[in-house]
Amino acid sequence: MKKVTREEVASILVKDKYFSKGNYWLKIWQTLVALLGWMIVVLPFIWVFFPLTRPERAKDFSLYAFLSEKKMLYFLNGFFVLIFFSFLITSFVLTRWNNRNLYKKVNKSFEYEDEELEKRQELLEEMYTERFGTKEERETVRFYSVSAEQNLDTTFIADLYKENGVELKLSQSPIQVIYS
Repeated sequence: MKKVTREEVASILVKDKYFSKGNYWLKIWQTLVALLGWMIVVLPFIWVFFPLTRPERAKDFSLYAFLSEKKMLYFLNGFFVLIFFSFLITSFVLTRWNNRNLYKKVNKSFEYEDEELEKRQELLEEMYTERFGTKEERETVRFYSVSAEQNLDTTFIADLYKENGVELKLSQSPIQVIYS
C-alpha cells in the first residue's frame, strides 16, 4: 500500500493564499474588508438600539430615539414573537397530524394472516432444505458456494406462494401504499 505524501495531498486540496505562510498584505487587506463588512451589518442595529437602551449617553452623540421608532420596534418585536410562536405551534400540529396519518396507513396496509405467514415460512424452509441442505448444515457451515442451478429466479418465491395458495396480496409497493 502506497503512502500518500504531504505534497500529493496539497496538490489535490484547494489552496487559499490567506492561510498560507507569508502574504501579509493580502491578509491585512482581506481582514480590513471583512471587518468593514461586519461593521456595515452591525452599525444600523447599534444606531437604532443605542438611543433606546441608553438615551442619556446617546444625546452625547446626537442620537435621539423618536416615538415613531419606539412604536415601530415594539410592533416588530411583538409581530416576530407572534410569528415565531405561530410557526412553532403550526409545525408541531402538522408533524403530529402527519405522523398519525402515516401510522394509520402503515398499520392498515401491512396486515397479514398468521396462518398464511406460517404456511409461507414452512414453504420457504422446505425449499431451502431441498436446495441448500438442512437448517443445521446451513447455519453451521462457514463457507458455502451456490451453483448456478441453485440460484433463485426473481419471481420464484412469489410463484411458490401462488402455487400453494398463499399468494402475496399486496399489489403496490409499501411506499406507494404509505403515500397514497
